[in-house]
Amino acid sequence: MGSFSIWHLLLGGLQFVVVIAVVGAVAYFLLRKTPTAPAAGTSSPIADGEAHSSVATAQRSTAHKVIAIAYLVGGLFGVITTLPQLNGVSLGLMSALAWLILLAQIAAAIYGGWQFWNHRPIGAQLLYWLSWSCVPVISFSLLSYWCAMGFALFPTIALGPGNFGTDFSLRFGYASELWLNPGNSGLLLGVNLVALLFVSVLAKLMHEAGIPKWPLVLPNA
Repeated sequence: MGSFSIWHLLLGGLQFVVVIAVVGAVAYFLLRKTPTAPAAGTSSPIADGEAHSSVATAQRSTAHKVIAIAYLVGGLFGVITTLPQLNGVSLGLMSALAWLILLAQIAAAIYGGWQFWNHRPIGAQLLYWLSWSCVPVISFSLLSYWCAMGFALFPTIALGPGNFGTDFSLRFGYASELWLNPGNSGLLLGVNLVALLFVSVLAKLMHEAGIPKWPLVLPNA
């Protein structure tokens, strides 16, 4: 029993070190490539030359950096933690659909985060819709779903026969769950406060830049 607990303690410490290393590497790579601000009175067009105005000026705002890095880090951790779970797994139709949704979220986080960092409209659009998909937390007999991408705060409330409880959890990196027909008893409802905040910030940035929420503005080939 003692060796079991020590092993988990060491494993948890190793995971923490990996998280810090990845976050530091991504932040260094991105921040050192930040372009200088444009001269006063000049505009900052989108890098691919599209007609839409940029997500922000070339001098990235703090919110811009935080959102882009959060999703890039979350997506990278999603790849690290998710792909090994699919090795040699036999999937049914419903489980394959669930995995496809989770993988699509990871892909949107990485691609959208990078495009958003580079001021391309599709980056803001993808992260906007991805943020909405990360907002709900729900679990009952037919569905169990939640998604933490980059950073998440989950206040939840549990309801059931003779059962009532509240909880508040913090997640960092990547952690998601999507089960169809899990057979859970009771009802769990919650919200990802960080994703909801990202929705608000991205909606404001897109409005100021004249970027539509839909359809997606594909980058030029």
